[in-house]
Amino acid sequence: MISTVSDYNGARSVRKIRLAPTGSRVSIDQRIEKHKAARVEPLRYTIWSVTQIVPPQEVLYRLNPFSKFDNGYYAFESGRGTAIKNFSVKKGIGIFLPDPVNCQKTGADSDQWLAAIVNGMVIAQFFTRDAARSYPDGGLSAEVFTCRNYTELELLSPLVQLQVGQALEFSIAWELHRLPNSLESPEHRRAAALQWLATKTD
Repeated sequence: MISTVSDYNGARSVRKIRLAPTGSRVSIDQRIEKHKAARVEPLRYTIWSVTQIVPPQEVLYRLNPFSKFDNGYYAFESGRGTAIKNFSVKKGIGIFLPDPVNCQKTGADSDQWLAAIVNGMVIAQFFTRDAARSYPDGGLSAEVFTCRNYTELELLSPLVQLQVGQALEFSIAWELHRLPNSLESPEHRRAAALQWLATKTD
């Protein structure tokens, strides 16, 4: 998929989507190409992928052990109290619960994956964070927004200043994994999800 060149930022978006020959993996190669000067220079670019899903039972962050954020994550100002109430950390994993009433948003300087558990299914997004580069929103590489009707899983690339002829690339992947029906508790489903995620990133 190729967009037109923006008159505002002088760049176009290019996405190549590939389905794995077996299994449920979808690979998405993303690229911003700068073809002409932006209206305001210098300008930094980021590739910000937003995936909307039905409200999950919980979202899982792989938190950065060297995070710059207190407790390894950041709660956005709007809905901050609700987000802090619904966020917990266990053994380096951030657990973010959707709220039945209020909108909320959190983020982290995570790496490798961001996942949600929905009706016995793990929806995982895989990516790579470059610790040597700066990121939007004060350094966040993954963000999650929840409201009553849906949840957004967001992956962010580094912020890069591009010259005409240069490009920014950020490849991600999606994958589904069905959990055993015998797992009835959230703790057991979470443990099984984390066990599967470990096999995808080790």
